[in-house]
Amino acid sequence: MAGTEGGRLVSLGETGLEGSVTAGIEGSDAWWRRMPRFARWCRESFAEPLLSVLFPPRCVGCGDFESHLCDACRATLSEIGEGSCPRCGEPGPRALVAGRCSHCMSTEMSYAGARSAFRHQGVARRLVTEFKFGGQPVLGRLMADLARPAFAGQALSIGLPHELLVTWVPSHRAVQRQRGYNQAEVLARALAARAGQLPIAGLVRKAMLTRHQ
Repeated sequence: MAGTEGGRLVSLGETGLEGSVTAGIEGSDAWWRRMPRFARWCRESFAEPLLSVLFPPRCVGCGDFESHLCDACRATLSEIGEGSCPRCGEPGPRALVAGRCSHCMSTEMSYAGARSAFRHQGVARRLVTEFKFGGQPVLGRLMADLARPAFAGQALSIGLPHELLVTWVPSHRAVQRQRGYNQAEVLARALAARAGQLPIAGLVRKAMLTRHQ
């Protein structure tokens, strides 16, 4: 997640529990543009609960049944906390010079600050991988529950709730057809809802197919 330089945009990237940044365009209210919302509602309200009955969830960390992330694996997540660099998000504590740490001192960035909730390792890495490539959009809502405190803190450091707009890195339509969803959008919507129903909009479309991160 990140805030734009000189603006008040909170953006969710493709790396799940780690952050990224972008910008972008809200579609019209034509019925055919509202179809993805209806499909998302059907998936979340009917398809996923039915699948959870037919195929009980398994922990992404250890494989145990009944939960997507068991208590033991959840306890292994390494929370970054407040000690990271406020500019690039590099875990700290770090010495800062003019708001920059040694990691980003000589790097120019197109956003004001980045924030990660957990270190991208172990169970957190597997959680992100299963969310992106495992066909499990339900994990996005689990990740939003885990990352909500860090996200809410970053958002409030940018501005008041009515001054913010949450967006996400777009996915190419070919990739989204293959996966069935854009994982960055799923995570962004879940985080915006959990942070007090922050305004949210898709702001750009991805016209060129690029390599997966």
